Amino acid sequence: MDERPKDDQEGLRSIGDAAGGFDDDGSLPHWSESASSGALAGSEPTWDDTHSRVDFASEDLGRSERASDSEFNPSLLPPEGSSDWDNAGSYETPSYQDDGDVYSENPDDFGAMPRISTDEEDVAQVADKKGGGRDLPTAVLAGVGLAVIALICFKLGKPATVVLLAVALGAAAMEWFHNLRQVGYSPATLLGIAACAVAPIATYWRGAEAMPMVIFFSLVVGSLWYLLGVGSERPVPNLGVTMLGISYIGILGSYGALMLKEPNGIGMLLAAVIVTVAYDVGAFFVGTTVGRSPLSEASPNKTKEGLVGGGLLAIAAAVGVVGIGGITPFGDVPGGVMPEALALGLVAAVMAPLGDLFESLMKRDLGVKDMGSILPGHGGILDRFDALLFVLPSTYYLVRLFDIF
Repeated sequence: MDERPKDDQEGLRSIGDAAGGFDDDGSLPHWSESASSGALAGSEPTWDDTHSRVDFASEDLGRSERASDSEFNPSLLPPEGSSDWDNAGSYETPSYQDDGDVYSENPDDFGAMPRISTDEEDVAQVADKKGGGRDLPTAVLAGVGLAVIALICFKLGKPATVVLLAVALGAAAMEWFHNLRQVGYSPATLLGIAACAVAPIATYWRGAEAMPMVIFFSLVVGSLWYLLGVGSERPVPNLGVTMLGISYIGILGSYGALMLKEPNGIGMLLAAVIVTVAYDVGAFFVGTTVGRSPLSEASPNKTKEGLVGGGLLAIAAAVGVVGIGGITPFGDVPGGVMPEALALGLVAAVMAPLGDLFESLMKRDLGVKDMGSILPGHGGILDRFDALLFVLPSTYYLVRLFDIF
């Protein structure tokens, strides 16, 4: 059996002798003094005009430990052989676009955002695109089909139009919650789809007071959803994205049903659709033909030229088709229709691109190109109605402002 040192001081002296760090009398050196010899000599930090680093007792050991650390990023080290850390801040650090840093290729990682293209790639896409990456003939046919369905419902009357609106909002909600689940969220999907589909029906039945009721009951049911364990993961972000979807799709879309409560509701809704479609058409064709300047990082394929072209066509459609064309209530104002119709065009020129960019911002965060694929050449229902969701409430409040119900 090994013999233990007879006392603590003897043990300390043995360690000190091996390290060479004690004074001749066996006591520890004063804190202001350096070890005179041994393995610890020269191990204290040195700070001079040419070096700003800590010299470890074993430099090789320190390097090997750092190199083997999986969390350590070698790109942050100075060049091999250099000990000067004064310029360490000048070395390139990982960006959020680097694989493995923030973005994840695994959609099962909660809250992880799939890697998306860099700004340079986005700018190149804007410069190179000649048709927006869209099958134009198919897109036109799909658009005509949507227009025919809408006009048939308008002709049948307000109840049929409300049903069409409820179906469209329910389908858009399905796309929204499907994409959330694809990237790791666990929203209250059934609640969200049901709320978005019921919201326009409730609004048409009870009026504007139905909207806060939908939000209130959705929050109550959503709380129970997680309290009772139906949704067991992360209630804060998951209930948050659920309520965002209900508000964004269900409530904003219900302004179409709120318009239908008014005597000229069909005309109001038709006017909102016309100016929105005009903006989309103008922005697409101008952007794909002469567009060169990216509009926003949220959607780099959209251009400033397309924004201007879409806005001008929206204004022209509001004045020429809605106003002069006599679509009530904008085309049936005593004393002239120009101020009201022009205002509608201006509102659409602002709100349509805002709605478009908002959805692009959501898609970019989720790492998807389109919310769905049900509409050939367009993507999903939400991709087609994103601008309209912002134009609908704007049109309703504009009518109230001019008091031209």
